[in-house]
Amino acid sequence: MVDSGLMEVNRRPLKIPKLNKGCEGSKSSSKQLKLGEVEDDEYLRQYLLFHYEFHKSEGFTVDWEQYDYAFHIRSLDTSPPISQTRTNAEVIHDVTLFAIEKHNEAHGTKLVFVEHVSANFNFASGLLCWLTFWATDMASSAPESKIYQVKVWRRGKQFDIPIFRLKPKDEEMDSVEVEPPTPMHYDDYDKPPVVFVRAGPEDGVPFVFDRTGALLDVDRSGLSLETSPPISDTRTNADVIHDMTLFAIDKHNEAHGTKLVFVEHVSANFKFANGLLCWLTFWATDMASSTPESKIYQVKVWRRGKEFKIPIFRIKPKDEEMDYVEVEPPTPMPYGDYDKPPVVFLLAGPEDGVPFVFDRTGALLDDYRSGL
Repeated sequence: MVDSGLMEVNRRPLKIPKLNKGCEGSKSSSKQLKLGEVEDDEYLRQYLLFHYEFHKSEGFTVDWEQYDYAFHIRSLDTSPPISQTRTNAEVIHDVTLFAIEKHNEAHGTKLVFVEHVSANFNFASGLLCWLTFWATDMASSAPESKIYQVKVWRRGKQFDIPIFRLKPKDEEMDSVEVEPPTPMHYDDYDKPPVVFVRAGPEDGVPFVFDRTGALLDVDRSGLSLETSPPISDTRTNADVIHDMTLFAIDKHNEAHGTKLVFVEHVSANFKFANGLLCWLTFWATDMASSTPESKIYQVKVWRRGKEFKIPIFRIKPKDEEMDYVEVEPPTPMPYGDYDKPPVVFLLAGPEDGVPFVFDRTGALLDDYRSGL
């Protein structure tokens, strides 16, 4: 006998409120979408609108008709088939019923699917969907159809349902803050990345973009590439690390006649310096050795298009070998409006317990300059 909680209602209930703007899902589009390029201003403009619309609705409500470009999130209602054995409509149907089933099991509800509204999706080591649909909880004392929103990820028997809710009212979503997208980089890193910032009231859009590099947050330089926001619009940070590591190994093997083979990643730090500069640590094995064994290597590599430099490629030194490395204090840090003397950094004394201390008074600035 089929569980009534998993059955679909064969017909739409007599009274379902008409979909108004406040309860619509994503509006589908049947147009042929173009691939965007970072050099294309119109692509960036539409990308910013999409980013805001998608995140403001937490993934559920996108007016796809206004976009001419394909983004990493797509409408599953109008996308080309994502399965060789099922239509997209069947995928939506199956994923929706699966999510309802798992919710009923976990919460003791008896939700019954009524009608599909919209579905957005992305591939994220599995299928990630944002579903909007009508359903009725038959366990309620007064069952009525309501609109639900579900975010569900599935890969084989693995799944995660971080969102399963009644569709919020518009005023409930007003509090959702949307941050600007992370900078978008050119493929060869020969230009500063495009930076996105909040727009002013006069702009009439949520975000604007800057190609000059003037707004690039320099504090991101030197961050861990494993934990940084994505630095590429087309590749994950893991892909960037992997490519840079294999590139450095390949160039080292060519120059020195070694046969180093990558084994395992350890860490990666980076900064933008008119290209991509990385400090990579990884395990590798030199197969040209008479007794090959894995060792930890450290590599500093800079790359911009076909240009590259590898100033450091070495086996990781022992701690005592690094004791001689002298570290100078940072250069003075000015205030943004230059109305105060810059902060000066200097070597600390033994009693401070830290390598450097700072001074905001400006008293040490002349001493600093005299040694330039």
